Amino acid sequence: MAHLPRCDYVAPSNTKACPVSESAPGRRRRRVRRLAMAMEGSHMTRNPTRLLPHVAATLLILSGFPDPTLAQTVSFIARGDFKVGTHPHWMAASDFNGDGRPDLATANSDSNNVSVLLGNGDGTFQAAPTLVAGSRPESVAVGDINRDGVPDLAVANSGSSDVSVLLGNGDGTFQAARAFAVAGTTAAAVAVADLDGDGRPDLAVAHAGVVSVLLGNGDGTFQAARAFATAGTSPHSITVADLNGDGRPDLAVANVGSLETPGQIPGNVSVLLGNGDGTFQAPRTFDAGRAPISVSVADLNGDGRPDLTVANYGSVDSTAQPGNVAVLLGNGDGGFQSAVFFVTGGTHPHAVAVSVVDGDGIPDLLVSNSGSYTVAVLRGIGNGTFQEARTFFAGSGPASIAVRDFNGDGRPDLAVSNEFSHNVALLLGIGDGTFREAPTFAVGTKPSFVVVGDFNRDTVPDLAVANFVSSDISVLLGTGQGTFQAAMAFNPFSPNPRHVSVGDLNRDGVLDLTVAGSGSNSVGVLLGAGDGTFQTARVFATGSDPRSTAVGDFNRDGVPDLAVANHGSNDISVLLGVGDGTFQKGRNFTTTGANPAFVTVGDVNGDGMLDLAVANAADTSPGAGPGNVAVLLGAGDGTFQGARTFDAGTTPTFVAVGDVNGDGRLDLAVANFGSNTVSVLLGTGDGDFQTAQSFAAGSGPLSMAMGDVNGDGRPDLVVANFDANLLGPNTVSLLLGNGDGTFGEATAFGAGAGPISVAMGDVNGDGRPDLVVANVISNNVSVLINNTALAPTLFTLTVTKTGTGSGTVTSSPPGIDCEATCAAAYDSGTVVTLTATPAAGSFISGSSGCDAVSETSCRVTMNAARTVTAIFTRERFTLTVNKTGTGSGTVTSSPPGINCGATCSASYDDGTVVTLTATADAGSTVTGGSGCDAVSGTTCTVTMNAARAVTASFLP
Repeated sequence: MAHLPRCDYVAPSNTKACPVSESAPGRRRRRVRRLAMAMEGSHMTRNPTRLLPHVAATLLILSGFPDPTLAQTVSFIARGDFKVGTHPHWMAASDFNGDGRPDLATANSDSNNVSVLLGNGDGTFQAAPTLVAGSRPESVAVGDINRDGVPDLAVANSGSSDVSVLLGNGDGTFQAARAFAVAGTTAAAVAVADLDGDGRPDLAVAHAGVVSVLLGNGDGTFQAARAFATAGTSPHSITVADLNGDGRPDLAVANVGSLETPGQIPGNVSVLLGNGDGTFQAPRTFDAGRAPISVSVADLNGDGRPDLTVANYGSVDSTAQPGNVAVLLGNGDGGFQSAVFFVTGGTHPHAVAVSVVDGDGIPDLLVSNSGSYTVAVLRGIGNGTFQEARTFFAGSGPASIAVRDFNGDGRPDLAVSNEFSHNVALLLGIGDGTFREAPTFAVGTKPSFVVVGDFNRDTVPDLAVANFVSSDISVLLGTGQGTFQAAMAFNPFSPNPRHVSVGDLNRDGVLDLTVAGSGSNSVGVLLGAGDGTFQTARVFATGSDPRSTAVGDFNRDGVPDLAVANHGSNDISVLLGVGDGTFQKGRNFTTTGANPAFVTVGDVNGDGMLDLAVANAADTSPGAGPGNVAVLLGAGDGTFQGARTFDAGTTPTFVAVGDVNGDGRLDLAVANFGSNTVSVLLGTGDGDFQTAQSFAAGSGPLSMAMGDVNGDGRPDLVVANFDANLLGPNTVSLLLGNGDGTFGEATAFGAGAGPISVAMGDVNGDGRPDLVVANVISNNVSVLINNTALAPTLFTLTVTKTGTGSGTVTSSPPGIDCEATCAAAYDSGTVVTLTATPAAGSFISGSSGCDAVSETSCRVTMNAARTVTAIFTRERFTLTVNKTGTGSGTVTSSPPGINCGATCSASYDDGTVVTLTATADAGSTVTGGSGCDAVSGTTCTVTMNAARAVTASFLP
């Protein structure tokens, strides 16, 4: 048998990246949803639809919001997200415009189109145009279908049960789609290959228990489809390779549900050996696992024989068994050994690709875990086995993977289509089998809350973390570059700390810490030393099971006080400060709700007195819903009015205060753990709030931060999602604010295991708020650096015109047009060229404030506010008076200048009308003159639009 070449980049994306294997997926959602319902012991207890999520779930006080065009796209790690159509189910990579850079095409099943992302070669892509396909396109494959040397597209459409062929023009555009019928219904997956050896590309389409083969005519058209049974149900993926070494293409099909075991749905892989003429032998089936959904072919053990790798979508059951991939080593005759399974480190594996991503020449496996929002990398050992999976966050519902060097650094990168956030994520490779991700820093055991503050007064943000199980506080001093020193541990003397807050409690200019210790019904106060260390904690009694603290001056004496949310006693303890870091005995105020989980401070009724907002996780009031938000209006003396409650979502666990609609009134944002939402309650300014609006977050939103993440001047929300089943995707969700109290669709970013708390701070000094996430399962904090492009600084350029003349000044780039507009704002660093145009009769006599000057232009670099002066001067012409004749006399002018006798010439501005008067001496008379525009008696008028000469004659 001919040696099977190992593939540098092998992906089930139908791109012919490897000559051995071509693969495509098929429709999952309806078939696999039925599959999920039939499976015994589904692992989801809170939300059965979580197995196949259908929809992606992809605080400052501001008085007003600037121009919305300044909003920027947000990214928190070295990964780009590029929008495509709705539900991009599969993806293929190729060079569609012939520029030598890899491009992408996605089949978008819910928007009935194909998106084409043309690569820029630097890891970014141009905005994706869409191409009309059939109904519910599920799979896309690439090949030169009409043999013109240009890549074309074939798209399997499950809704219209056909294949769309879009012929490429070679410039990244494609001709209108032409449809070809298949021999059945629900076309799920397509592959392009020469199946009959005539040199013309053919199509193999998997659907409804059969494979349709459409033999190509070589001009972009195809013969009628012919069907071949697969001996499996719901085929979802198809790949083409020579599986028995006879030089003829064979087919491997992943069947999500099999007909061979009535009452069960184990699934299988069908192998159809090719006859070399476009026909295939009866299928042979191989067990591969539970709900095989994707199959790839490559030589995994170096024996020159093709092996199969299968992603098993249904491999999670009630025991929370991790997802897996099956490896079936080939015998070289079209048969395969029993499957060996490898855990993928996530849930619901959807696609598997094979590539060498660590540079050792041994094939590695890349698996999209659609249930846990990750891509798993399993590095190959070379004998058909693989190392333990390492996962990298990819996005919401990762479906398919394409492997290429997208940024031109010689290292393989991953492009991942995300079905639920409707985008393509790019994970840039480091070359060692890893991909860029958020860094983490170790803290104590079971961190429960994180805050940001400058604890050593070096102007660099530091972190403080409350650790529930180790009963300590971790303090990590920042370097200013987004990294942190090793954590220092401090004992709060309040066991099982749930929460930590920051404030200057003894008014010495140094930040102190307040810790809610649920294990001792107390708060611990750690006074800061100013060097990042803290004094021994002092403990003050609270109510039962304190969960949260807030700092504010509640009695207006200039001394910080404390408010503590007591989860067990259903009240708020208010401890008035003495001013030296100690506190009076607490006074308790009921929250009119059960299990207060969080308390925050703000003046919600605008009376200048601080009020309290409390998230009550469970509401036991008669007829009330499952949780509420309580507002306690402050009296200004340390006491509070009775609580008023407002409905939010289910199990509210966190509340933030800020002006989210720009009306100058404080609003509330509430994280609802039980309903996976954020509720926004707009304030009326008198302590009342409008009915809550809900916005989808992630799975189990537990904590939240409010701030302007993307630099548009509008408050955004960031939510830490903690899945109680510990099967969630470990994400934080970003909801960008629209400035009117509403928020956009949530975008997920990866964190560590069990994200439980999130805080904002500019930890690397670039002027953008970064995210810090406490991860309760992995016992660390993740730092997500904000890569949002900053809105540029604007500087004003002012033009002043002086002088006796007139003219205009214009600019490039546009903005200045002086007469009308003599000032404009430009981005920092912009080079502005000003051009002066004098009016008729004027000229440019000078300028100031320019960096460089030519005859009529001035160049200015906008690195600060600048002022440029343009001097326009009216042209001047000389008037000369000559006296003739034998008599004598004088000639004078109005305006003055000529007084001839003494002065017989003078200069005047262009357009000046000069009146000359001749006065004869005694014994002489004025007898005439020349050169005047008009003469009256002894006066002569001259308009100065050029040099002029006038002659006056005097006779005795």
